[in-house]
Amino acid sequence: MVDVRQRYGQLLETLDEQQQGVALYVLGRRGRSATQTQRDLGRHVESISRKIRRPILTVANAFSEPKSLLVAYDGKRMTRNCISMLAANPALTDLPVHVVMSGKQNGEADKHLAWASSTLAKSGFEVETAYLPGDPEQQITQAIADREIDMLVMGAYSRSPLKSLFLGSKTNDLLRASKVPTVTVHL
Repeated sequence: MVDVRQRYGQLLETLDEQQQGVALYVLGRRGRSATQTQRDLGRHVESISRKIRRPILTVANAFSEPKSLLVAYDGKRMTRNCISMLAANPALTDLPVHVVMSGKQNGEADKHLAWASSTLAKSGFEVETAYLPGDPEQQITQAIADREIDMLVMGAYSRSPLKSLFLGSKTNDLLRASKVPTVTVHL
């Protein structure tokens, strides 16, 4: 069911007040400068994604029904929540799921990918996993292009805002780079 409401007030506070009855928020990804650059995020994207404890679908352009999805997975709590959320949604089992890890190789990658694959397969998903060494932003955006993925799913903002200020934000990097609709999960 889609519920459309017009409300007055500050956007973040209004969305926060409505969380209890919402399964998924849909949010435009680009701000007013979208006509000049494709890398800018709208000014509300990060603050909403950090505060709201519901999945958020961010879209850059026109939306079309996805035929496959890719989970940017690092084995940490946020991305395990993404896998669990998908596994609990029987309406999505007809979509092939690609679970991709990237970054520095560690001895845990195979174990994490096996857990993700097993969890999704038990729920009836067709799953493909891959570990792609290198820069996560580059590897995941390349995997999206190579596999012709229609939707990205990822954990969001696991670092504090202060850490993100100094170390950067992988969430923002992927949102800027991705040309497909993206579901961010901050649970």
